[in-house]
Amino acid sequence: MRVAVDSLGKRYRGEELDIFGNLSLYIVEGEKVVILGLNGAGKTTLIKCILGLLTPDAGTIRINGSENIRRQREKIGVVSQYNSFDRRLTIQDNLLYHAGMYGVTKFDALSRMKDMAEDFGFLKHLEDRPSKLSGGTLRKAVLVRALITNPNVIIMDEPTANVDPQYRNVLQAYLDKVTSEGGSVLMSTHIRDDIVEAKNATIYLLDQKVLRTIISEEIDIFFNGTREAFHGSNGISSNKSYAL
Repeated sequence: MRVAVDSLGKRYRGEELDIFGNLSLYIVEGEKVVILGLNGAGKTTLIKCILGLLTPDAGTIRINGSENIRRQREKIGVVSQYNSFDRRLTIQDNLLYHAGMYGVTKFDALSRMKDMAEDFGFLKHLEDRPSKLSGGTLRKAVLVRALITNPNVIIMDEPTANVDPQYRNVLQAYLDKVTSEGGSVLMSTHIRDDIVEAKNATIYLLDQKVLRTIISEEIDIFFNGTREAFHGSNGISSNKSYAL
């Protein structure tokens, strides 16, 4: 089991409400999981708990079988919502520094970086500093940073915000390559195109403290219908659920 979340609970400071309450999620080798949810549904909080950036109030989290997430950092590629780079350095130097922190040689890092930068269409910007680049180009560089260490777990929080459709296609091609080699992917989104492009993925909905798989008809209702229609008594049942 690459990622195992068991009976997760989390309360914000000063509040009694548990925003998850016994949430469970399991991701095996070679699996791609996409978590769909509206803004404020708890997607980012869940990812921060999985990465060890927030401490859960209940439950356990294991990555590669270990509860010591810090020791797994070199095996985890992270794409956060924010384009955080050292603005004093070029994009290339930022990426080389990150790769070096996790034991990747400069030769290997340069080779991987240039191949991916060419695929994502920003090879000519590697020598630029972050302040000169658009938000979309920085998003692409964030993904390259996540992949440059060849992690076996990739965790992405809204990775396609402010990027062009071509980027989504290349991203999914890379993720398919990762999973075909036994890696595992967890991605959160509220963007329909991410769901459309995420072929061979398990789609979960995180809503009203419930994490459950959903089928294509429910996805259409989620994006096109009202919340009342989606949560109506005649809603479509899914094949697996984690009701809380």
